Amino acid sequence: MPKTKKIPRNNRAVNFYQSLPMPFAIVLVGLSILVITVLYQSTRSASTPSVSVGSMGYQIVDDKAVKRTDASVQTLKQYLDEKAANEGCPSKEPAYEHVAAYTQDETQVLLKYGCGGATSSMHLVKKSGAWASVSPTNQFDNFDIPSCKYLDENSISKEIAPVCVNGLEATSGTLTYSVRE
Repeated sequence: MPKTKKIPRNNRAVNFYQSLPMPFAIVLVGLSILVITVLYQSTRSASTPSVSVGSMGYQIVDDKAVKRTDASVQTLKQYLDEKAANEGCPSKEPAYEHVAAYTQDETQVLLKYGCGGATSSMHLVKKSGAWASVSPTNQFDNFDIPSCKYLDENSISKEIAPVCVNGLEATSGTLTYSVRE
């Protein structure tokens, strides 16, 4: 009868892994990492909106940026939070609402927005203390330059829209860019 060696209970798992061929062990570890990554990505809340008031949310005090908490910033942040919540983005593509520029009197902003990324532009205006969106539909060209007519009709400041495009409304295909003065 052959001699058998008894392995203590706590060493059995170690010997099992030691007996595996090296390529199999590498594949097993790789698959484990893949499964953990997929599980992490699927449980992560990808639909959480990304909202930012940008540099408008800070003021410079003694050469340091200090976060603002005044009503002007708070009302804009609240408006953007509500807008992002109602954006209607697919579950895995969060809504983005990011202020790219704002006027000195803080009554108009250029907003970058979209689902899954801030890929589109629109303007927001503050009227009677409340923020409102100005519909951007078909008002920006392929270079994200707004129509001059759109800017004039909505009294958008030159501070946040210094260049505009003429002819966007026409189907002629001829566009002329203008610096607003």
